[in-house]
Amino acid sequence: MNDSNEQAQERYFQAAASWDADSRNAERLSLKRYKALGIGAVVFAAIMGVAVTTLLPLKEFVPIIIRVENATGAYDVKPAGEKLDVGESRNEKIVISDVARYIKAREGFTRGEAEENYKMVYLMSCGTQRAEWDNYINPQLNKKSPVLMLTNQDSDRITVQSVTFLQSLDEDTKTAQVQFEKTVSRGTTPPLKYRYVATLGVRYDPTNIPSNQLNFYLNPFGFCTETYRRDQVGNPVVVNAPGTPNQELNQVMEDFRRETDAALAAVRAQQQLQASQAAAAAAAASVAGAGAQPAPAPAGAAAGAPSALSSIGTNGAGQAPPPAASTAPPATANPRRP
Repeated sequence: MNDSNEQAQERYFQAAASWDADSRNAERLSLKRYKALGIGAVVFAAIMGVAVTTLLPLKEFVPIIIRVENATGAYDVKPAGEKLDVGESRNEKIVISDVARYIKAREGFTRGEAEENYKMVYLMSCGTQRAEWDNYINPQLNKKSPVLMLTNQDSDRITVQSVTFLQSLDEDTKTAQVQFEKTVSRGTTPPLKYRYVATLGVRYDPTNIPSNQLNFYLNPFGFCTETYRRDQVGNPVVVNAPGTPNQELNQVMEDFRRETDAALAAVRAQQQLQASQAAAAAAAASVAGAGAQPAPAPAGAAAGAPSALSSIGTNGAGQAPPPAASTAPPATANPRRP
């Protein structure tokens, strides 16, 4: 009888010990699970903080200027402190520069620049475009050439608004689309401002590089225009009479200064916003990684940005290029271009 009681007690204590061991093992396992879950949550929060910090610079407010022509309704969009996005290739910048030079030389006219523009367009054209230009501008071939018809008081002044490239089937040929304004001045009548879109096919041909040293400077890379088309956008707008040459020059300089100051102010505002976002991102990352309260933002982080700005609207020496002034009041005729 006693043996059976002892065996029963022994089984009871063994069962109790086993239950206690199982309970302790379950507690330890539960603790490990919660600990792993907590560590995983902290790691996930840190990863999210790093991700947000990385993506913040991509979310920025860029002020833009939308200019609308009151008479025609035509508009263009100009980012403040505009920097032309031409990719990483320096060659594409050269193409844009050559296209703009070609448009200004072909569409513009002043008596003092006529000879230089004739040479430039002739050297930067190929095939039928070279012959078409020569037949239009050469006074020996065209009795209605601007060289014969326009006086020293007349002028066509060009302002290139934008240069974009369209898709081209030929890798060696680029199709450029240029928006520009032409201010036509004839005699004493008020000038007229026209808006155009020119589409031209261009390429670089080593055989089109001038062998003459003086002409080489006009087209050193062999720029070649194969096709050219110009379409007018809307109707011409009468421009206010320019007054005396000095008054016109002063007005041009004042307009240029105001536009440059506005662009610089927009760049400063954008830099201040970026500095504020960077400080907020750093604080968020610190909280997510360490689980501590965010440290105060560095003094002056959102108060201002470095004063060194890009030389917007300046030449290589940091000085604004002198604007050209019209030397004569205007006319109503719009000469036909090839």
